[in-house]
Amino acid sequence: MKNSLFLKNSRLFVLTTGKKICLYAAFLLVFSTTVQANCELPAGEGVNWSGCDKSGVDLRGMNLKGMILTRAVLKGTNFASADLRHADFYGADIEGAVFDGANMSNSKLVAANGKQASFNATRMDNASFSRARLEQANFQSARLTACQFYEARLMGSRFDSADMSKASLERADASRASFVQTVMQHAKLVEGDFTAADFQQADLTRAKLDKAVLQDVSFVQTDLTKASLREADIDGADFADAILNDTIWPNYKICRAGSVGRCN
Repeated sequence: MKNSLFLKNSRLFVLTTGKKICLYAAFLLVFSTTVQANCELPAGEGVNWSGCDKSGVDLRGMNLKGMILTRAVLKGTNFASADLRHADFYGADIEGAVFDGANMSNSKLVAANGKQASFNATRMDNASFSRARLEQANFQSARLTACQFYEARLMGSRFDSADMSKASLERADASRASFVQTVMQHAKLVEGDFTAADFQQADLTRAKLDKAVLQDVSFVQTDLTKASLREADIDGADFADAILNDTIWPNYKICRAGSVGRCN
């Protein structure tokens, strides 16, 4: 018997044979069926602005916890210092929007268009940016622990001095992005494209960069202690003064403790 979803009296019923179901998609189905967006309501906690055009609106410092902003048009909207915990921006257009200093922990920005958006010093623990478009976005000094950037487009974005511990950038395109002095302990960059990215003085302790494209990347003075670069493409990468203690090289060689600048 195949998995199936159906609605009855505004309630969701799930039939499953034990296979994994996308609970988030099921939630969206129920929510969109039972709750209607109201673009006339003022912004506030839990308000549903799904599909609304609120471009350029000033929402600085407001309590917007749990707001529903799926597919909303929010170009240039100012969310600086706002409380956006658990907010949902699925598929929203946040191009050029400002989130500086906001609290966006556990927020969802899946498939959002955030080109040139600013998240400077924003707190975003456990946020999801999977498949989001974030070209030339600013994440400098942001707290991005355990964030998901799966297949996100991050070309030319800046993450300097951010905390990205345990973040996932698997299969992301972060070519020409800047991660100078970024903390990326235990981060996953597997199969990502980081061509010409800058990781100078970053902390990549125990990070996984297996099968990543690292051509012309700068790892100058980067800490790669116990990091894994199995089958990664490091053609043209600069490892000057990089710490390579027990680093796993692309050919599976384990660098000796005390290796600096080259894998001995």
